[in-house]
Amino acid sequence: MKIGEVKSYKHIVIAYGDDNSLGVIRSLGELGICPIVILIDCPNKCLITKCKYCGQIITISDESELIGVLKSLIFEQKAFVYNGSDLFETILDNHYDELIEYFYFFNAGGNGKVSFYMDKKNICSIAEECGFNVPKNERVNVGELPKTLRYPVFTKTIAPYLQGWKRDVGIYYNEQELLEAYKWYVSEQMLLQEYINKTYDYTIQGISINGGEDVFVPYINRYLRFTSTTFGGYLRYEPLKDTELINKIKLLMKRIGYSGVFGIDFIDDAEGNRWFLEVNFRFDAANYAIHYAGVNLPTLWAISTLSGKIDLKDVKNIDHNFYVMNEMVDIKFARKVGIFKWLKQFFSADCYYLWNKKDIKPVFAYWYNKIKRKLIK
Repeated sequence: MKIGEVKSYKHIVIAYGDDNSLGVIRSLGELGICPIVILIDCPNKCLITKCKYCGQIITISDESELIGVLKSLIFEQKAFVYNGSDLFETILDNHYDELIEYFYFFNAGGNGKVSFYMDKKNICSIAEECGFNVPKNERVNVGELPKTLRYPVFTKTIAPYLQGWKRDVGIYYNEQELLEAYKWYVSEQMLLQEYINKTYDYTIQGISINGGEDVFVPYINRYLRFTSTTFGGYLRYEPLKDTELINKIKLLMKRIGYSGVFGIDFIDDAEGNRWFLEVNFRFDAANYAIHYAGVNLPTLWAISTLSGKIDLKDVKNIDHNFYVMNEMVDIKFARKVGIFKWLKQFFSADCYYLWNKKDIKPVFAYWYNKIKRKLIK
């Protein structure tokens, strides 16, 4: 299977105004595919509308219009659908039976099957069965205290597509602190986890086809800056050579029956133990960095889906480390790191989430709009 054959298909990217979507569109565009973009109307939509690789852009007011618009784009040949959002994935997943005849999209072979494993309790349970170290955890309703965990505890919204999934996060050292936090949480249900004092955050991105029968995970990306509750924006990518870890990932994808692009989040503790956190059944924000390294994830998924196997003939040698910066996030660390050190790291980075000399308009549009909103406030 060659890229020229994949170009004969229609390609659709479902997008917010985010770096996840921008990376996918750029990866497709640099290989000559200008996708149809279904764009949710949002303040940062300039990231997408200014990207030179977009084909037709269809703007919708919110996610409720998505399925209707997709059904209006049914072609004689099945089209590929790409997304970098947990909410988009659960919408597609819950309409699997309606869409699978007309579109290739990330799925686990039936309605609601991916959504089941987007539940953090469910994915932690199956990950533990596959041999991963998983922090002790409990599913609770907001307002309930843990029954088996000791403090401190880490809180997460039970599923990443629910309201509050980025907001209702924290570390609490006693029940009084947790009860106080519940007063401003918007989630209805939480996963409480034992708190692991991390020394590294990292993510492994890959693709899985044929329901997990064929899996490819080329790189591990380590976050070199982070806080206790969030990722930072400066990363080092290293070839993934840990055979035991790779085999566990393959087993996990097979047990889920997943076909699509994914990212798995881990942390290391002070003793060097690796802890599984969650799986993102979508493109991660750093997806373009994999393309920089020689693995174009969107087209590799498309080619492999059509070939019925992971097709690596266009993948370059995966044998070097490199540095990536999410400048939109990492600029917040400049004062803490030291402005001269930060600038040195910025200019020496190999790849960026936003800056791209092949496609520069989104950079200027993003910072213009950000400064404008600050001035208005």
